[in-house]
Amino acid sequence: MWSRQRLLACVETSCLLVLGLIGIACRPAPVQTPNVILVSLDTLRADHTGLYGSSLETRPFLDRLGRDAVVFDRAIAQCSHTVDSHMSLLQSRYPTRTSTEVATLAEVLQTHGFTTVAFTSGGLVSPELGFARGFDRYDSYPDVFVDSLPAARTWISELPDDHPPFFMFLHSYDIHSPFTAPASFVDLFVKEPYEGSLRPEETHVYQRHLLGLDPPSPDMMEVEWNAVDRAYFEALYDAGARENDEALGTFLKWLDGRRSWDWSRDLLVVFSDHGEEFWDHMAPRGTARPCTRNCCGCRW
Repeated sequence: MWSRQRLLACVETSCLLVLGLIGIACRPAPVQTPNVILVSLDTLRADHTGLYGSSLETRPFLDRLGRDAVVFDRAIAQCSHTVDSHMSLLQSRYPTRTSTEVATLAEVLQTHGFTTVAFTSGGLVSPELGFARGFDRYDSYPDVFVDSLPAARTWISELPDDHPPFFMFLHSYDIHSPFTAPASFVDLFVKEPYEGSLRPEETHVYQRHLLGLDPPSPDMMEVEWNAVDRAYFEALYDAGARENDEALGTFLKWLDGRRSWDWSRDLLVVFSDHGEEFWDHMAPRGTARPCTRNCCGCRW
């Protein structure tokens, strides 16, 4: 049985974010109604960011952004996987209470005059799963921000001067397994040459096997999972976080100079839907759950 304090902590993030944004939507839409950008950093662990006390340089841009933002210390995901965690946030309901009959944040904002757009990596936030409800445009791209953010930039660039307020949802899997960030990012976190059997392109396969979700693949290389293997596994994850941070930072720096965006008026919300499992909850039989303490901050 969860304590009352734990329950309050678990609903704090989604209620504050979603109800706050609905509050924006439910007042009249004057000229100064803020634009809103909601950014989902899928699978980002709070304890792998400087913003939450890590010494790792995985998110230098996010760390700097957080100095001028409202940062939530008790940001706890409602679920440890992508679909239910996102839908819970977008409907401001527990995962067991979400429904196609409940309006999403995009639907509410759309009703109150916002143009609603999304540039995502699809998959577990695809239109087929109901995430496109309320969006005037909902695009799905390959897994990383460098594929989707150019389209977001183009869309903002083409806004007329008298455009209505907009709500933009951004999402990517840069940080999610398989951990295949470019070597330039991997080299930032792998300090010694790795001579083990773990292959970056197969990290998702290894992960699902370790979590007891899939049997071992016949062609899967044997990995000892000693301290060196585990350190390399985490370093590959951190490289993806850094790649993601650089792409997001480039986009937000570009946004800073656009006439359609005003930091004194508009709202940016950055969050992660859940963390990642690094033997934190590993049970003897291989079952585990990803961490649910996630990152969340707003700049307005």
